[in-house]
Amino acid sequence: MTVGLLSDIIEKVRNVSASGNSDQVSDEKIVKYLNSYYLYDFPDDLRLLKLKDTYVFNTIQGVDVYPFDFDSWSTIEGPAYVSKEQVTIYQDVKSYNNWTAYTQSNESFATGDGTEGPYSGNTISYPIRRSVWNNPMVDTQTAGVASFPTGYPPTFNESNISRIQNILITSNTATSTQNVTDDGDGNLIGDCAAGGTIDYFTGAISGLTFDNPVPSGNDIWVQYVQTTFARPTSIFFYQNQFILNSVPDQGYTVEVQAYREPSKALMGTTSTTAFDLNGRPEEFGWWELLAFGTAKKLYQDRLDMDGVQMMQVFIDEQVSQARTKTYGQLASRSINTMFRDAQNQLNWE
Repeated sequence: MTVGLLSDIIEKVRNVSASGNSDQVSDEKIVKYLNSYYLYDFPDDLRLLKLKDTYVFNTIQGVDVYPFDFDSWSTIEGPAYVSKEQVTIYQDVKSYNNWTAYTQSNESFATGDGTEGPYSGNTISYPIRRSVWNNPMVDTQTAGVASFPTGYPPTFNESNISRIQNILITSNTATSTQNVTDDGDGNLIGDCAAGGTIDYFTGAISGLTFDNPVPSGNDIWVQYVQTTFARPTSIFFYQNQFILNSVPDQGYTVEVQAYREPSKALMGTTSTTAFDLNGRPEEFGWWELLAFGTAKKLYQDRLDMDGVQMMQVFIDEQVSQARTKTYGQLASRSINTMFRDAQNQLNWE
């Protein structure tokens, strides 16, 4: 007999919270509180080992920035691998820039002729780094709307991804400055008409028509980051996205250690999103802890402090048992030192 399914948790919550039927508390409300406790109040140190997994994505030629699925995953850590070869992973801006910083070129590629355009030209060096999520004129908070390179459409919520601007085309008019950039997919946006493009592989700028005339003789400048395409040797994780260096020249498999978010508990016991395929928690042993935590939230709503304190006693007992299991697993691990791998090799030989 299987114990610990979602239905068992709901039954336990009803028993310990004196909520014997749906007229007192509906199943939907119990599941709502169960979700809240599981996602936001469940002790982090209990779920880390169970939820540690490998986050995997594949690269595309010319694309160096990839969004992180933060809806389903939480924190990341090393080691990281590109095509099964270990690479350095950074999470600090200063450390990353100290080792992999790149400079931006500033070149005049055309001269104003007294009209809005169109103007065309070419960067001296290429290929160049594209911008990412770089269209402030569109909705960047709704899934599927923010700009991203063709060929890699994320399937999760794309909001809250950091904007990266690598390209700026600029020219002074008689009274002001006009600024144009790219949307990450080769289209020019900003103080210009639609239809202008930039080729990241060749550096060719075509069909640029400004909103206002550029006086004759005024330089039109392009600021960009020249790069080389190769197998990435480092990864920078920042603002829910992975920035690879170098820019990939082909498809590579990237693997990073990360922690999955606990599954959300939904009604029913067969949904793939209801804990797991059997509608149970990630770990069978957690089910009573989840039930007591959910019941505690119900007592809090009732302002029943005796009930809250009683549930806390049960929660502490369950947490102690769960930690004992976690510590037992940790105790079987060897300490990570600079000599460990060499000693393991000697023992193997």
